[in-house]
Parts: sequence; C-alpha cells; structure tokens
Amino acid sequence: MEVQTHASPAAGLACLQWSMSKKQQERKAARRELEQARKVTAGKLIRLLLKSVGFAIAVSLLVVFVNAVGIPGFDKAWMQMVLVVIAYLVAYPYLMREFRPRKVRAPAGRDSPERQDAKDDQGTRGAE
Repeated sequence: MEVQTHASPAAGLACLQWSMSKKQQERKAARRELEQARKVTAGKLIRLLLKSVGFAIAVSLLVVFVNAVGIPGFDKAWMQMVLVVIAYLVAYPYLMREFRPRKVRAPAGRDSPERQDAKDDQGTRGAE
C-alpha cells in the first residue's frame, strides 16, 4: 500500500477536499439518477399495465391448469390464492423494474482493479 506524501500540509488538505467534493458529486449524481428512475411517466405506466395484464392472464391460466390436472387441495379458493401470491412474489421484480435505477458499471479507468490486474499480468509475462 502506497502512502501519498505532500510537500506542504496545504497541498494535502487541497487533495483531501478535492476527493471529498468528488465523492459528494458522485452521491448527488446517484441521488439524481435514483429520482429520475422513480419518476412516473406515461410510458412506464403503460408498460406496467401491459405487464400486469399479461401476468394476470398467465396466473389465471396456471390456476385453471392446476385445477384441470386435479392436484388435490387446489380446488379450494384459499389454496388458489396462495398460488397467486407466490406467483406475484416471484414476478414482482420483473413487473416493477421500470421504477428502479439501472446498475451502471464503472468504466475501466486508470486506477480500476481490472486494469491493475491486466498490468500485473503483462508484467509477469515479460519476466518468464
């Protein structure tokens, strides 16, 4: 681990302030992205409506299929409701993904671990 030393305490303070402001900017950008992702638009509502209708049809067909096969216990309304709730819990992340921010991978910059590993690999190849 390399420790950075600065010629003067003021230079070290300036570096610290720069890194803190950079982190603060990153937090603000992440907060803005989260707000933008959660913003309700007409397109998101239409997609949610279409997904929900498709989900309702699929679950209805599942309940009819389970009844037609004759699985014992699924002829009762409460068991069918349990089946619907389980299906909804499984499908919820897919239905609501429009309202979550997308995970963005950080680009492979100068100091990223991926790039550092690649440099290390290149250095060991030349020594062999």
